[in-house]
Amino acid sequence: AHSNGLAFLCLSPDGQLLGTASSRGTLLRVFDPRTGDFLLEFRRGSNPARITSMAFSPCCGFLAACSSTGTTHLYKLAASWTGGEQKRSRERYRALGGTRSAEEKADVGAAQKPDRRAEEANAEPEKDALKASLQFFEKLSPYFHTEWSFAQWRLPSKDCAAICAFSQNLPNTLF
Repeated sequence: AHSNGLAFLCLSPDGQLLGTASSRGTLLRVFDPRTGDFLLEFRRGSNPARITSMAFSPCCGFLAACSSTGTTHLYKLAASWTGGEQKRSRERYRALGGTRSAEEKADVGAAQKPDRRAEEANAEPEKDALKASLQFFEKLSPYFHTEWSFAQWRLPSKDCAAICAFSQNLPNTLF
């Protein structure tokens, strides 16, 4: 799920989404727990922090995360949850080292033919040259491939550990 150790897990109220956070606390990812497929990725920040709490809203439209820096971040899942954005998120995850789902692997295998593979082999030197020329941007790519929170706030004191939860009775209320 993450290149660093897994530090936090949370399940949506309906069990359809699994949220994860790395031990660095910079990235939050959302998976389908039934298939293990990657769905979305969010960035909390660039400095390491310990995630102290994560919660999905009852309608699964939002994900909240609190960290040891005293900040709480709120991410919109609903805006990212369209089919096209879901596909782009999976592509970004693979670009960062993630793997394809079994269904995607089957689709790719069926689409490739021997003559296409020969064309790809001939294009390898061109691909290598392009990769070499873009190495500088690889260091920046994680920042361009993730979504950031649309709202955040900080506790008055960093000495407090924050916990977040959504109300079941007031679905758009975060505590």
